[in-house]
Amino acid sequence: MFNVDDELHRRFFTKYDFDFNMPDFKTQIHDLISLGKLDEALALTKTHALAGLTDLDTPATLLSSEYEYLKRSSNYGILSVQEENIQRQNIAFRLLSVVDDLKNTLPDPAPQDAASKTILLFLGANPFKNLALELEREVKEVSEGLQQFGKRQAFDFRAKIHVTPADLQRMLLGSESAARFVHFAGNA
Repeated sequence: MFNVDDELHRRFFTKYDFDFNMPDFKTQIHDLISLGKLDEALALTKTHALAGLTDLDTPATLLSSEYEYLKRSSNYGILSVQEENIQRQNIAFRLLSVVDDLKNTLPDPAPQDAASKTILLFLGANPFKNLALELEREVKEVSEGLQQFGKRQAFDFRAKIHVTPADLQRMLLGSESAARFVHFAGNA
């Protein structure tokens, strides 16, 4: 099966050289968002997070998951065009805020490439929208726990918050994810 997130990550790993120049990274994100390429801005942010900028990891994961849910809701006709645009702008604004809040210096890049990292998959089901903050808090706790114990660089942490039964089957049985660890959170 084809996974859009994985394809975007592969495209950015080959398209951008990671010289880790913070002003250039911030400019790239601003440019992509101004061109209406929010999916590429999120993928670039996640790619930089995987390449060593761990302060971006949790926000990038959460915003990417929220964006995927927005696209799915839009495809199913759940949202009006106006509601979709408002939520898209909200995600773009939050991404810009996260990127702008970063210090102007970057840490040394992680020596380990993303392909050799162990995949830790966080899956969340949220049938009731009022539980979204709890799932986001749990994603943040898992990511911070990895960081606290000095193991963050060893993992490719992927989170999907609004998982459907079909998504769950695809992610667990599909060969593209090959997750070593799966954390499932939700409420039935």
